[in-house]
Amino acid sequence: MIRRTPTPTPPPATPAGTEEFGPAVAQQGDVKAFAAVRDGERKLRIPVVITNMQSRRTFYEVTVRVTGPDAYEASGSFTTDTVGVYVGASWPTEVTVEMTGREAPEPKLLTVEIADVKQR
Repeated sequence: MIRRTPTPTPPPATPAGTEEFGPAVAQQGDVKAFAAVRDGERKLRIPVVITNMQSRRTFYEVTVRVTGPDAYEASGSFTTDTVGVYVGASWPTEVTVEMTGREAPEPKLLTVEIADVKQR
């Protein structure tokens, strides 16, 4: 006699876009950016999540720009060249930016935008 013991259903994976970054402040296609977080006096970290909604594994090159009071402007880029992002997968990362010689403004005074997204 074979006894089968039911196994508990595993918890669902975290759905794309529900990472703990708060609401997105900018979106361009598959890429969402979230509010900047101060990292010391000069640097800002911007959480970014890519959710590949394409029909194939895709490689992304993303540039994020942050602007603020007194002509503050800083940008940073990243690529997913190592393995790309698989179809339906979510790729959370962050971009660190700073404006040379300037202290970073308070995050609530900043505007975050996705300046460019290239896919291949």
